[in-house]
Amino acid sequence: MSNLKAKTEAKLAEPKTLDETNILSGADILTADKLRAVPVVTHEWKAGSQVYVAELTADERDELEQSWGDYKRERDEEDGIGFRAWCAAYCICDASRNRTFIGRQVEAAETIGKKRGKTASRIFNTAARINGLTKADIDELEKN
Repeated sequence: MSNLKAKTEAKLAEPKTLDETNILSGADILTADKLRAVPVVTHEWKAGSQVYVAELTADERDELEQSWGDYKRERDEEDGIGFRAWCAAYCICDASRNRTFIGRQVEAAETIGKKRGKTASRIFNTAARINGLTKADIDELEKN
């Protein structure tokens, strides 16, 4: 066994405990978040281009899920077709995390849904990764 592997296994075997310095205070919690805008390459749409994808607040994530359900109900659709584009349109933003398609969500999602899947998937996958959308979450949203 290599020395690095042995050190890694030893580190993983150490008991995990919290001490008082690891407990967040109310002030820590209220000042903790610095939300990101993550760049994603979109060269298929325009050479050398990129968009930013917003890291969502808890409320924004709820709004994303609610708006998707409302959109599908209004169309009396029970499938998950369009969710990747919906999520991409919801999360695309500028470098300061100002969402691009507020008020134009439907138009943007329907347009993105007709563009190259590879690019939309790259945006969606980034949104899912940075916002903790698990496969189970996605399956549930697509189903509902």
